[in-house]
Amino acid sequence: MALDTSALGGMYSNRITLVSSDKGVGVNLGNLSARSGDIRLSANGKLSVGDAIAQGNIQAQGGSLALQGKQQAGGELNLSGKAEIALTDADLRAEQSVTLAAESELKSNNTWISAGVDAQGVVKSGQRLTIKSDGVTLNNTQLAADNVAIKADKALRQDEQSVIKADSELDIQGKAIALSGIAGAQSVRLEAEILIGSRSAELQATNSATVRATQQGDWQGGLAAGNTLTLAGGQIAQRGTLAARTLNLNVDSLDNQGNLLGVDALNLTATGDFRNQGMLISGGDSQLSVRALDNRGTLSGNGQTTIDASTIRNDGKMIAKYRC
Repeated sequence: MALDTSALGGMYSNRITLVSSDKGVGVNLGNLSARSGDIRLSANGKLSVGDAIAQGNIQAQGGSLALQGKQQAGGELNLSGKAEIALTDADLRAEQSVTLAAESELKSNNTWISAGVDAQGVVKSGQRLTIKSDGVTLNNTQLAADNVAIKADKALRQDEQSVIKADSELDIQGKAIALSGIAGAQSVRLEAEILIGSRSAELQATNSATVRATQQGDWQGGLAAGNTLTLAGGQIAQRGTLAARTLNLNVDSLDNQGNLLGVDALNLTATGDFRNQGMLISGGDSQLSVRALDNRGTLSGNGQTTIDASTIRNDGKMIAKYRC
């Protein structure tokens, strides 16, 4: 069974409340407009929503949610699905915070989601965009807010057309994270068991970034911070570019075939092996403390360079102004 109001042409009122408590009954809603208040929607089955505009808040919850069109709130926008949330060709905007919570999967295709962004595209300080789900898939999706937080208990997948932009803080957590697009903020924190960054991936922090891949990391893109970049984790394969004013690496093992760049300092600690076929360059001091160093690329430091290793094999270049 389903309740379908889309053929009616729309619902217009000062405020709109619709509750369907029958188990398994789907609800399909067309244009909704609350001129002075909130829109509140609830269904035990699948809830499908087209255009929805509220002067106040928009709140929608269902067994699963499917949204298309424009959903715009003068206050907060909150969506929750017991199963999944599917966003297709949607434009979700709220002048205050946005929260999307799905127990199983959130899938976003060709969609814009913003919190605290006005009609001119100016981001208001203090507003947050939060996404929580077991799985999060972002395809050609733009996220924008002062603060963005994504938590995927199982997997987060971002394609190369997607952009995650936070003015102040970006916090991404997941068991397995695969990035192919652009993500950035003033301050970035990313934590995963497994982290994959394709060649098109760009993770940027104008201030500082902390990235943890506790089990495994395979990074081929760009990862940069204006001040300090800290990468910590297990077995890391690095084939892209890591760059910061101060670059700190604390890993189990590191296989570098790309570029490691520290403008003022570079510090590397590995409880296992460090294999370098790329470039490690520090404009200032550099400290390397590893079990075994196998260098077939370039190690270059313009300040004091300290290497502490049980074994050293050098078939590449070591260039240092001062060594100890």
